[in-house]
Amino acid sequence: DQYVFTSGVSPQVTGGTPIVIEIWFKTNSASTNQFLINCGGSGASFKGFSLRIDTSGNLIFSSVIGDGSSIANQTIASINATTFYRLVLEWNGQTGGTLSWSINGVTGSGTTTKGWSSLSDTSLCVGARKSSGTPNPTSFTQPFNGYIGYAKVAFSTINYELILSGKGKYAYSPNGN
Repeated sequence: DQYVFTSGVSPQVTGGTPIVIEIWFKTNSASTNQFLINCGGSGASFKGFSLRIDTSGNLIFSSVIGDGSSIANQTIASINATTFYRLVLEWNGQTGGTLSWSINGVTGSGTTTKGWSSLSDTSLCVGARKSSGTPNPTSFTQPFNGYIGYAKVAFSTINYELILSGKGKYAYSPNGN
């Protein structure tokens, strides 16, 4: 029930560039819509991406151009509440660009992607979804219900890495924030 976001530190994600996500997690509920990582991408008018678990227990990567038309969703795996997961996902950031991933050593790929231009509409948030405030959210919804032990989002020249040390503790990025 904690999320990581600091408006002075959390970057907006540059569109059209390769993105690498690595996250170690365990959910307490595989039947609740909850966000692991979000920066826009949670509505058709918010350009960016999200990584979430839906109400059917599917881990989904979504990306959005931000033109209000639609969201591209790619199911990565079916998730349960008894397993710890390690996901590494790579995407070239382009519309129709190939996603590739490894989750607990099982590899997969897909192409359901929509690349956006410029910066994502909201800043990067780990453990929740932005609800209002652009680009720096002022409220959050659909929090992740479980444990995140490690999260890294790398894009452009930014390597945003969080080494989490327990519920209610602070997380530190490589630049010391």
